[in-house]
Amino acid sequence: MPGPSLKMLYFIFGAALIATAVFYIFLINQLTLGTYLIKNYNKEISGLQAQNRELEIKLAKTDFMGQILQSAQGLGFEKTEKVKYINVPGNSFALK
Repeated sequence: MPGPSLKMLYFIFGAALIATAVFYIFLINQLTLGTYLIKNYNKEISGLQAQNRELEIKLAKTDFMGQILQSAQGLGFEKTEKVKYINVPGNSFALK
C-alpha cells in the first residue's frame, strides 16, 4: 500500500495556499469597502448636522420675528412710510 505521492501532496498544499490567498484578498476587499462606507457616512452625517444647526437658527429667528410682528400689530404699530425730521436749533435739547 503506497502512501500519497509527493506530487499529490504538493498539489493539495498549493491549492490550499491559493484558496487561502483568495480568501484573504476577499476579506481585505470587504474591510476596505466597509471603511470607505463608514467614512462617507460620517462625512454625510457631519454635513447633515451642520445643515440642521443652520435650520434651527433660521427657525429660531423666524419664530422670534413672528412674535415681534404680532406684538407690534397688537400694540397698533404700523410700518413707517415717510420719515420727517425736526430741526432743533443748537446741539442739545436742554437749555441752561
